[in-house]
Amino acid sequence: DEFTVIGMGYSEKDAEEFKEKIQNSIDTYLEDAKMDFKICVSFGYYILEPNETTSIEECMNIADSFMYQEKYRKKALSYQTVR
Repeated sequence: DEFTVIGMGYSEKDAEEFKEKIQNSIDTYLEDAKMDFKICVSFGYYILEPNETTSIEECMNIADSFMYQEKYRKKALSYQTVR
C-alpha cells in the first residue's frame, strides 16, 4: 500500500523526524502485539516553496521517485546482508 501525507512548514530535519516517528510507531506496535515479523517502510518526500506553477502531480511524481530509490536501496542492502 502507498499513503500520501501533505504537510506545510516542514524542513528536511522535520521530514526525517517524521519518518523515524512512523517507523518507531510501527516497530513498537509489532513488539507490543508480540508479532514475530518486521515491517519496513520506504518513504519519499519532496520539500518545496509552492508558487503558481506548482502542480500536485509533479510533486507526487518526485516524491514517488525518491520513495522507490529508498526502496531499491533497502532491497540491495538486505540482499548484501543475506549473502
